[in-house]
Amino acid sequence: MTNIIKKIKLGAPMSIGDKGTEENPYTWEEYLYLCEQGSWIEGFVEGCGYLYGIPEVLITASYISSQGPENDKVLTISQFSPYKASEPAGCLIRCREMLNSAGCSNSGGEILMCNYDANGRAMSSSAYFNNGLNYLDSQLALSHPIIVGVDYKNGHSTGSAWQDQATDHFVIIVGGNRSTGYYYYDPATSNRSRGTSDENIFTISNQRLVSSAYCMNSASQYIVVSIRNNN
Repeated sequence: MTNIIKKIKLGAPMSIGDKGTEENPYTWEEYLYLCEQGSWIEGFVEGCGYLYGIPEVLITASYISSQGPENDKVLTISQFSPYKASEPAGCLIRCREMLNSAGCSNSGGEILMCNYDANGRAMSSSAYFNNGLNYLDSQLALSHPIIVGVDYKNGHSTGSAWQDQATDHFVIIVGGNRSTGYYYYDPATSNRSRGTSDENIFTISNQRLVSSAYCMNSASQYIVVSIRNNN
């Protein structure tokens, strides 16, 4: 059964040494414990960046994906932002437009989901892969879409400040769960039906989130490299 904590009031912070700094972040388990106690306020969480406040709905580490949340998408088809020929490299901008339409924005943090090689290709899952799945589940439970960076070719389009040095393209996850897969909208196409198709779905394979890239001109495979955290 899904373990959900609803509308926990903030309490006094629980001190665990000098935890919560960027150099000494909380673990995901410590973060969940403090949320369960109503004591979480703010701080850095391993693999998740800086997190502020307790979500109104938090899916905890005891989340069991065999049931999972409903597959309802948190964005409507009318909220899809399509490819623009005048801005061919605008996938992140289009994803932010969709994110903003749901009342959300990026925090500037990231969760690295995959390791990568010198050619900018996704390899094995990172140590934060399960943290990333927990984050996706908790955000979708709040009806928040989530921008993710995907790898499908050599090289990358991310700056040197990011841990992720393999992302070539951005899409936005809009629903689903780890059992059935995560649905996403893809701004690689101007075709609204194609960009929002149920065929756009990430499933877990060898501890990675993968999908056939139906919206690209050539047959490709998307592998999620990183999650861009919401505020």
